[in-house]
Amino acid sequence: KKISALKRDLDARAKSERYRVLFRLPKDEKLDGHTDCTLWTPFNKMHILGQMFVSTNYICFTSKEENLCSLIIPLWEVTIVEKADSSSVLPSPLSISTKNRMTFLFANLKDRDFLVQRISDFLQKTTSKIYSEREISGSYNSSDDEVYSRASSVLSSSPQRSLNSEVDGDQHFNLNGNSVPTVTQALMTMYRRRSPEEFNPKLAKEFLKEETWKMHFAEYGQGICMYRTEKTRDLALK
Repeated sequence: KKISALKRDLDARAKSERYRVLFRLPKDEKLDGHTDCTLWTPFNKMHILGQMFVSTNYICFTSKEENLCSLIIPLWEVTIVEKADSSSVLPSPLSISTKNRMTFLFANLKDRDFLVQRISDFLQKTTSKIYSEREISGSYNSSDDEVYSRASSVLSSSPQRSLNSEVDGDQHFNLNGNSVPTVTQALMTMYRRRSPEEFNPKLAKEFLKEETWKMHFAEYGQGICMYRTEKTRDLALK
């Protein structure tokens, strides 16, 4: 039975909405597609089964087992996307490196070549947009050439279809109109008090929380690209 264009469009919108809610992404973020894969998690030295999602500005992952692990990788944080050598233990691996020197290793990807093309296509658009904005604002510097050329080295022209080819409504893309966030110091670093009153019981408790978070960041990474686990949620709720 032939599916109408209207139904395909509505299905695509519904998938994008579920995707945005799942990862709490901007309301205009549009899902391109998703695929089953595994993610290597260094904190427990395991390959976790889950799904990778690719959209106009993000690469995301969530584990099959609820709350085990999830990832949100903004494309403007990506520096390298490369295919690693396949093996019987690790078939069709793909590594993604970010500006904060984290590398994420995905594997068991069914159509790795096409996936790399889609990511490269979105990465090209994101990088070009950042490059243009910096040039217009006058904040351009020589390091931008390095970022731009590094991103371009993994790019190639992509076929104009989505990862989920059955959903034609996913084929049209709009880059997020919001400006790229700028990096700044953590508030607890900027406003940290160093007077003797820190040693009273109330502030000692806060200090202990800070130390717990530091240990968590050391194990799971820090920033938007960190490995998000049930332990992360529990710490945030304490």
